[in-house]
Amino acid sequence: MRNEILRSVDIGYSKLSQNVVFEYPSIVALSSHLYGLRSGNMVQENTCAVEDDMIALVEKYSALPPRPARHTVVVTGATGSLGAHVAAQLAARSDVARVICLRAKDAE
Repeated sequence: MRNEILRSVDIGYSKLSQNVVFEYPSIVALSSHLYGLRSGNMVQENTCAVEDDMIALVEKYSALPPRPARHTVVVTGATGSLGAHVAAQLAARSDVARVICLRAKDAE
């Protein structure tokens, strides 16, 4: 990534740290840093830590929809002894509404 930045972004005669992508892990932080290098206006941005961003993302995307009370399960290989046993066990469960057993039409 650093090499691509050096090839495609004009940062003047400033040096680019080997760890620039890790030091500025967001697009906003990296672009602000590169702009500051080019313009000579190195503004220390008041950004939150990466951990804070990660916590915010976890909170945002961890609200999963409720799971259905009963499930539909697809089983392959139910013609064999193990597959038949698994299909029978699933069919006996109260949280399984349907068991669908897939079977290939030919050997291929």
